[in-house]
Amino acid sequence: MPSHQKTILCLQRPNKEVFTRILVCVLVVFCLQYNAFSQVKKSKPEVETYVPEVFPPDEAIDTNATAHALIIGISQYKNIPEAEDAAEDAILFRNYLIHDRRNPVKEENVSLILDSNATNEKIMEEYNRLSEQCQPGDEFIFYFAGQIDGEIRYKDAFLLAYNCEKNNYKKSDAVSISDLSAYIGAMTANGVHVMVITDGRRSDDLYGGKNGSIYAMTMLGHSFNKATKLLSCSPNEISYVRTYPDAQHGAFTYYLIQGFQGLADKDSDGKVTVGEFASYIYDNVPPETEDKQHPVIEGPQKRALAYVDTSSKRKLLDMQWKGFGSEGPMWLNDSIIDRQSSKVYADFLKYIKKKQFTQPDKYNAYNRYLCVRDSLKNKPLANYLQHVLMNEVEITAQGVLDKFIKGQTYKYSNTQLLNDFKEASSGLNMELKMLDKNYYKYRYIKSATLFFNAYVLYLSGENDQITTQILSLLYANFLTPKSPYIKHALGLFYDKIKNRHNAVLYQKAAIDLAPDWVYPYNELGNVYYHMHQYDKAANYYELALSKDSGYVYAYYNLAAACCLLQKKKQALIWLEKGLKKDYKYWDYIANEDDFADIKHTYRYKWLLKHYKHRNV
Repeated sequence: MPSHQKTILCLQRPNKEVFTRILVCVLVVFCLQYNAFSQVKKSKPEVETYVPEVFPPDEAIDTNATAHALIIGISQYKNIPEAEDAAEDAILFRNYLIHDRRNPVKEENVSLILDSNATNEKIMEEYNRLSEQCQPGDEFIFYFAGQIDGEIRYKDAFLLAYNCEKNNYKKSDAVSISDLSAYIGAMTANGVHVMVITDGRRSDDLYGGKNGSIYAMTMLGHSFNKATKLLSCSPNEISYVRTYPDAQHGAFTYYLIQGFQGLADKDSDGKVTVGEFASYIYDNVPPETEDKQHPVIEGPQKRALAYVDTSSKRKLLDMQWKGFGSEGPMWLNDSIIDRQSSKVYADFLKYIKKKQFTQPDKYNAYNRYLCVRDSLKNKPLANYLQHVLMNEVEITAQGVLDKFIKGQTYKYSNTQLLNDFKEASSGLNMELKMLDKNYYKYRYIKSATLFFNAYVLYLSGENDQITTQILSLLYANFLTPKSPYIKHALGLFYDKIKNRHNAVLYQKAAIDLAPDWVYPYNELGNVYYHMHQYDKAANYYELALSKDSGYVYAYYNLAAACCLLQKKKQALIWLEKGLKKDYKYWDYIANEDDFADIKHTYRYKWLLKHYKHRNV
């Protein structure tokens, strides 16, 4: 009898009456899903790496394109008013590109020019150097933080360099936007993907005055037509600086980097598109600036601006909501934690640290959240606690999911595995109670919840609810159709009720979505094994081992399949390889009827005795 992992071997066969009812329900479900199944059969799902729906994992970015970046930040000017913290923002953006970006820009391809070094001559020298290195298909990023102004008499606007004069930009140290637009236009015409980012700290004290500022921003909006443009504010506005946990930053640059690091990835597909970034920046910068600053974002809506590094995104969310130590985040307003709330808040943080989200009864983080919300009616603090709790629950559930999809959970004991899935299931069910259905991640959270709920029952061997759970998983599959773990679970459940056709269909769909994941290969082997197609079963067991040579259950299953194919020598070879991997479930081997043809052999008896003795 083939095994997926330890827990699967102990599941019981449903009795005849239950089985009959299950068949009737499945026939109804099958009819309703026929068109969907037909489509899957006709057109296999697009092959891609695993994309979980709560938080996406790291994916390898396979591209030959090279990125170059020219970053300019000028806080201190020689002749005109300073641009507050502009140089610091340029440094922040440069550090993001070479350290925190998913596909980092090589340090030698980044030119950072600050303050007194940022002259027109130096800027254009570095621009020419980097642009000459760009090939068709490459990426060029131009970032400027500093003063921007316009001169209507010249019908031009300027990025003001360090030595610019107070009243004559065209004949002094400034970069003409019309000239720069022409240069960048030549690059885009050559097939280079250009991103222009400006965080202009404009001041009405500049020579152009208010009209010059409006003209400058209007001209920026009409320039660089074939480039993606991320501009900090609209005409007739200025860019504001705000204090954040680490330092002061321009509100636009701060949320630009946070968005690129993953907070703008609303559909959790591992990339931030122009459309997603625009939505994120509009949701954050105007409220941060009392509705005085409205960025301008232009470019193809589906173009990827950044690829998300999962670990960086999680750390970002962790820092955003978990706070620093027992006192919470430094930007949490102390005025909302009154005397009544302080003890509840302290208990909440203690339970969060212990991961007591919903259990034990009364002594958990969710209970403390409800106390703040309903009893103390402290709405600001309740909102904060809700965000902390949701973030922690999602991180915990994603950790379980990551280990599962990476094929690591077979190393766990049955109790440990079941407890991990129960914890994730309980937390996500609690989170759903707090969410509005219009919340942008609701369908992903709902889908993951349905998966964990079903899998807990599967691991527990509760067969009486298997048809109900198939319906739940079908709904989860509808919500997030590119989730391989859901398709794998459907394959397991269909195999359990002996619907082999759908079991094969869904395991193959899981393989198409996650081609390096060992579990679907092994389980597909099990399905063919149950269909007595032992040659196909053996093939998929071998494929499972090609994905993970440490997956001991595939060795055991492959040995059993070889026995039934009358390949006794190969069966003994595979069995020994499995035993060398520290397989400890001797009762399954000793009592396995499929090994009947080799049980009498000396080699079989020696293997069991030798390896059992070694692993006692």
